[in-house]
Parts: sequence; structure tokens; C-alpha cells
Amino acid sequence: MAEKRKIEKKSLEEWIGAIHENFENAKDAGDSIGACLLSDPSGGVSVCVQVDEKTCKALKGVFLGGPCP
Repeated sequence: MAEKRKIEKKSLEEWIGAIHENFENAKDAGDSIGACLLSDPSGGVSVCVQVDEKTCKALKGVFLGGPCP
């Protein structure tokens, strides 16, 4: 029987706060920070955000590095 995954509930504010905290921790640790291209799942315009590479991959984005174009 397949194991059910537990779903953690977070508000948008909590979720964005966690991303910001990860960004600050990665920056302080000297990790790669740069442009992450995130596709709109509904087919709209893609968005570029400045995050660390690990967060970008977790968001299923493409890490470009450097500043957002």
C-alpha cells in the first residue's frame, strides 16, 4: 500500500518568509545566489527571482546565476 505524504499547511506569508530566510542563510554561508527563472504553470509569463541555487531547484526553476535579466 502506498504511503500517504503528510502535507504541511503554510500561509503565503510563512512560505515567502521561509524562502527569504533560506536566501539570507545561503548568502551568509557564501553559497551561489543569483537569477532563478520560474515558469508560470498556467502558461503565463515566466518570473525571475534572486534566490540561492538550492531554493531555485526546490521551486523547480532554472538557476541562471547573476542578476535577473
